[in-house]
Amino acid sequence: MDLNKEDIKALSADTRVAILKSLSKRRKMPAELAKEFSLASSTITEHLKYLENSNLVSRKNTGHKWIYYELTQKGLNVITPKFPINIILGLVGVFVMAAGFLYQFLPKAVYQAVGKMENVQKSAADIASKLTEKGVVTQSPIDIVTIILLVIGAILIGFGFYRKFKKL
Repeated sequence: MDLNKEDIKALSADTRVAILKSLSKRRKMPAELAKEFSLASSTITEHLKYLENSNLVSRKNTGHKWIYYELTQKGLNVITPKFPINIILGLVGVFVMAAGFLYQFLPKAVYQAVGKMENVQKSAADIASKLTEKGVVTQSPIDIVTIILLVIGAILIGFGFYRKFKKL
Protein backbone atom coordinates (compact mmCIF):
# COMPACT_ATOMS: atom_id res chain seq x y z
CA MET A 1 0.00 0.00 0.00
CA ASP A 2 1.36 3.39 -1.00
CA LEU A 3 0.72 6.51 1.02
CA ASN A 4 0.75 9.88 -0.71
CA LYS A 5 1.18 13.39 0.67
CA GLU A 6 -2.55 13.69 1.48
CA ASP A 7 -2.52 10.43 3.44
CA ILE A 8 0.50 11.42 5.50
CA LYS A 9 -1.06 14.80 6.23
CA ALA A 10 -4.27 13.05 7.33
CA LEU A 11 -2.31 10.72 9.62
CA SER A 12 -0.17 13.51 11.09
CA ALA A 13 -2.64 14.29 13.89
CA ASP A 14 -2.95 11.95 16.85
CA THR A 15 -6.69 12.57 17.01
CA ARG A 16 -7.18 11.37 13.43
CA VAL A 17 -5.20 8.20 14.13
CA ALA A 18 -7.31 7.66 17.25
CA ILE A 19 -10.47 8.14 15.14
CA LEU A 20 -9.25 5.48 12.71
CA LYS A 21 -8.60 3.08 15.59
CA SER A 22 -12.05 3.77 17.00
CA LEU A 23 -13.70 3.21 13.61
CA SER A 24 -11.84 -0.10 13.24
CA LYS A 25 -14.18 -1.51 15.92
CA ARG A 26 -17.43 -0.39 14.25
CA ARG A 27 -18.92 2.45 12.20
CA LYS A 28 -19.80 5.54 14.21
CA MET A 29 -21.55 8.89 13.97
CA PRO A 30 -19.59 12.13 14.47
CA ALA A 31 -21.53 12.76 17.70
CA GLU A 32 -20.35 9.40 19.09
CA LEU A 33 -16.77 10.22 18.22
CA ALA A 34 -17.09 13.70 19.76
CA LYS A 35 -18.34 12.17 23.01
CA GLU A 36 -15.66 9.46 22.97
CA PHE A 37 -12.79 11.93 22.53
CA SER A 38 -14.36 14.81 24.52
CA LEU A 39 -14.08 17.16 21.55
CA ALA A 40 -16.53 19.49 19.84
CA SER A 41 -18.56 18.02 16.99
CA SER A 42 -17.13 20.62 14.62
CA THR A 43 -13.58 19.49 15.48
CA ILE A 44 -14.46 15.85 14.83
CA THR A 45 -16.16 16.79 11.55
CA GLU A 46 -13.04 18.66 10.45
CA HIS A 47 -10.85 15.61 11.26
CA LEU A 48 -13.28 13.34 9.40
CA LYS A 49 -13.05 15.59 6.32
CA TYR A 50 -9.27 15.12 6.25
CA LEU A 51 -9.67 11.38 6.58
CA GLU A 52 -12.41 11.27 3.94
CA ASN A 53 -10.37 13.35 1.47
CA SER A 54 -7.50 10.88 1.76
CA ASN A 55 -9.94 7.96 1.29
CA LEU A 56 -9.23 6.46 4.71
CA VAL A 57 -12.88 6.69 5.84
CA SER A 58 -16.13 6.83 3.94
CA ARG A 59 -19.38 8.55 4.74
CA LYS A 60 -22.53 6.39 4.77
CA ASN A 61 -26.02 7.84 4.58
CA THR A 62 -28.60 5.51 6.11
CA GLY A 63 -31.66 7.21 4.59
CA HIS A 64 -32.42 8.80 7.94
CA LYS A 65 -30.94 11.88 9.52
CA TRP A 66 -27.95 9.91 10.83
CA ILE A 67 -24.66 9.84 8.97
CA TYR A 68 -22.12 7.17 9.81
CA TYR A 69 -18.42 7.02 9.07
CA GLU A 70 -16.58 3.76 8.54
CA LEU A 71 -13.12 2.67 7.50
CA THR A 72 -12.35 2.02 3.88
CA GLN A 73 -10.09 -0.87 2.90
CA LYS A 74 -7.20 1.59 2.70
CA GLY A 75 -7.93 2.84 6.23
CA LEU A 76 -8.19 -0.71 7.51
CA ASN A 77 -4.79 -1.54 5.98
CA VAL A 78 -3.25 1.47 7.73
CA ILE A 79 -4.62 0.46 11.15
CA THR A 80 -4.13 -3.32 10.95
CA PRO A 81 -1.05 -4.38 8.99
CA LYS A 82 -1.17 -7.66 7.11
CA PHE A 83 1.75 -9.16 9.05
CA PRO A 84 1.39 -8.36 12.77
CA ILE A 85 4.36 -6.89 14.61
CA ASN A 86 4.04 -9.39 17.46
CA ILE A 87 4.86 -12.24 15.07
CA ILE A 88 7.86 -10.31 13.77
CA LEU A 89 9.09 -9.63 17.32
CA GLY A 90 8.67 -13.29 18.26
CA LEU A 91 10.59 -14.50 15.21
CA VAL A 92 13.40 -12.00 15.77
CA GLY A 93 13.55 -13.13 19.41
CA VAL A 94 13.85 -16.78 18.38
CA PHE A 95 16.62 -15.94 15.90
CA VAL A 96 18.53 -13.91 18.50
CA MET A 97 18.26 -16.74 21.02
CA ALA A 98 19.42 -19.23 18.38
CA ALA A 99 22.36 -16.94 17.64
CA GLY A 100 23.23 -17.00 21.34
CA PHE A 101 23.22 -20.79 21.45
CA LEU A 102 25.23 -21.02 18.24
CA TYR A 103 27.74 -18.49 19.55
CA GLN A 104 28.20 -20.58 22.67
CA PHE A 105 28.22 -24.11 21.29
CA LEU A 106 29.15 -23.94 17.60
CA PRO A 107 32.89 -23.24 18.05
CA LYS A 108 33.25 -26.29 20.31
CA ALA A 109 31.45 -28.49 17.79
CA VAL A 110 33.57 -27.17 14.93
CA TYR A 111 36.83 -27.76 16.81
CA GLN A 112 35.74 -31.26 17.79
CA ALA A 113 34.83 -32.02 14.18
CA VAL A 114 38.22 -30.84 12.98
CA GLY A 115 39.99 -32.82 15.68
CA LYS A 116 41.96 -29.94 17.11
CA MET A 117 40.01 -29.65 20.34
CA GLU A 118 42.79 -31.00 22.57
CA ASN A 119 45.26 -28.32 21.50
CA VAL A 120 42.69 -25.58 21.70
CA GLN A 121 41.42 -26.76 25.10
CA LYS A 122 44.94 -27.03 26.45
CA SER A 123 45.97 -23.54 25.33
CA ALA A 124 42.63 -22.06 26.40
CA ALA A 125 42.88 -23.73 29.80
CA ASP A 126 46.43 -22.39 30.25
CA ILE A 127 45.35 -18.87 29.36
CA ALA A 128 42.24 -19.07 31.54
CA SER A 129 44.16 -20.39 34.54
CA LYS A 130 46.78 -17.63 34.22
CA LEU A 131 44.11 -14.94 33.99
CA THR A 132 42.14 -16.44 36.87
CA GLU A 133 45.26 -16.58 39.06
CA LYS A 134 45.90 -12.91 38.42
CA GLY A 135 42.25 -12.11 39.20
CA VAL A 136 41.59 -10.66 35.76
CA VAL A 137 38.64 -12.95 35.01
CA THR A 138 36.62 -15.55 36.77
CA GLN A 139 35.72 -18.80 35.10
CA SER A 140 32.26 -18.81 33.58
CA PRO A 141 30.68 -21.72 31.72
CA ILE A 142 28.61 -19.40 29.49
CA ASP A 143 30.04 -16.43 27.66
CA ILE A 144 28.58 -12.98 28.40
CA VAL A 145 27.66 -12.50 24.73
CA THR A 146 25.52 -15.62 24.91
CA ILE A 147 23.73 -14.33 27.99
CA ILE A 148 23.08 -10.96 26.35
CA LEU A 149 21.71 -12.59 23.19
CA LEU A 150 19.48 -14.91 25.21
CA VAL A 151 18.11 -12.06 27.33
CA ILE A 152 17.42 -9.87 24.29
CA GLY A 153 15.72 -12.77 22.54
CA ALA A 154 13.57 -13.52 25.58
CA ILE A 155 12.59 -9.85 25.88
CA LEU A 156 11.58 -9.70 22.21
CA ILE A 157 9.52 -12.87 22.50
CA GLY A 158 7.90 -11.59 25.70
CA PHE A 159 7.08 -8.23 24.10
CA GLY A 160 5.56 -10.02 21.11
CA PHE A 161 3.29 -12.05 23.40
CA TYR A 162 2.44 -8.93 25.42
CA ARG A 163 1.30 -7.12 22.27
CA LYS A 164 -0.68 -10.17 21.15
CA PHE A 165 -2.59 -10.56 24.39
CA LYS A 166 -2.97 -6.82 24.97
CA LYS A 167 -5.13 -6.68 21.82
CA LEU A 168 -7.41 -9.47 23.05
